[in-house]
Amino acid sequence: MELSRKEIFNRTKHTIKLHTNRQLIRLLEATQIKVLDFLFFLNWEVDYIKKSTIEEHNPIIWEAIHPIFFMEKHCLRYIDTKHKYEYDPRFTNNIYDSFIIPSEERYKQEFPSFSEIKKYYSEINNKIKHFIEHNIIDGSEYYLIMLVITHLHMHIESFIFTNQLVYKIAPFCLSESINANTSGIIKLNFVDIKGGNFTQGYNTKKIGFDNEKPCFKKEVKDFSVSKTLITFHMFLQFYLEGGYDKDELWSFRGNIWKKNNDIKCPLYWEFINKKIYINYFARLIDIETIYNFPIINISWYEAEAFCKWKGVRLITESEWEYLVTNGSTTLYPWGDDEEKLYKCNVNYNNKWITSVKNNTEDLNNLNGVEQLIGNCWEWCQETIYPYDNFKIDPVYREMSYPFFGQKKICKGGAWCVPDFMITSSYRNAQMPDCRKQFIGFRCAKL
Repeated sequence: MELSRKEIFNRTKHTIKLHTNRQLIRLLEATQIKVLDFLFFLNWEVDYIKKSTIEEHNPIIWEAIHPIFFMEKHCLRYIDTKHKYEYDPRFTNNIYDSFIIPSEERYKQEFPSFSEIKKYYSEINNKIKHFIEHNIIDGSEYYLIMLVITHLHMHIESFIFTNQLVYKIAPFCLSESINANTSGIIKLNFVDIKGGNFTQGYNTKKIGFDNEKPCFKKEVKDFSVSKTLITFHMFLQFYLEGGYDKDELWSFRGNIWKKNNDIKCPLYWEFINKKIYINYFARLIDIETIYNFPIINISWYEAEAFCKWKGVRLITESEWEYLVTNGSTTLYPWGDDEEKLYKCNVNYNNKWITSVKNNTEDLNNLNGVEQLIGNCWEWCQETIYPYDNFKIDPVYREMSYPFFGQKKICKGGAWCVPDFMITSSYRNAQMPDCRKQFIGFRCAKL
């Protein structure tokens, strides 16, 4: 059930506006450039744009239109009521609503051309920019604008993932040589952390989602955590010692997933002339050159099995958040200064993960634990559930509640996440069988 404009604005009116109108416009423009960059490289005349051999994944063309549809439906129609726009029925029907039309039905639809999509996106974007330029933006309007910008970036991540999984086409130019750091193999070492009480969840002025609220007091016991993210070399030892063949290392559900899908190694590993390569957008990368890079493209089940093999476990969400905030309420390990995020691997700067040894700045390290923000998301131990007194977001109602009890929590952000989206309380979540190029993990123990 859609809420009225009055109801939505009543529920979001206390949002604190953190950007000027000019800054909002710059965010919109930068996001538009990024979206178009990811779309332009595709050959829109071929069939793979509209179809896929993997039914549970959206057609790329649907991924292109859905967030623009979201902009119009959940932002423009609510903020600019003075103008009566002629909405294009090709873009406003329910096939672009992710909770009305199932993914397998989306391949059967007739889609507009790329030029039509680009025109539609520009029109919606320009109307929102025009509204910002000519109005004093209140908290509710600010929330809606930031929401659609954030949602666009969420789908850029989906766009990259789908391209790798289905089409094997790189949506950006990778450097000819991966910036590897192979001067010494990093070993698995643990850092002891003194527990304590802290405030978990959304307790900031930045935009936050419903699953982060309300914040609450939490006690964390003393624990130990791996100094770095688990690397390719560390995980390789698990593979070489037969980790995928030892059913006792895998949970009941993990074993079912592994056997039903004939899982024998991480996704995109290829074995050529007794060497292992990572197939990254049809480019083969010698695993020996990325030994010290965080392991990615593994499911929560694989991370769980590795931990059992080592006699440890995945870090909990509370431990991770306590660690990053240093038991306080800060956004980042260094405090609340968003500008320092440029020193972390975020914002698509490196177009992939980087070595865990590349982080020489103390700001992203805390209490001896390194690279807490950026590079790749970190699987946590728990399944996502709502906090006590949870309230569904009045606008983005499907953000969280359909996935409670199903998805596993991920924290920390990744190389493809814009800095304004990253906070200590942000709760990403993915299905436990998901194997994305954005997700790794670190271990913990009591």
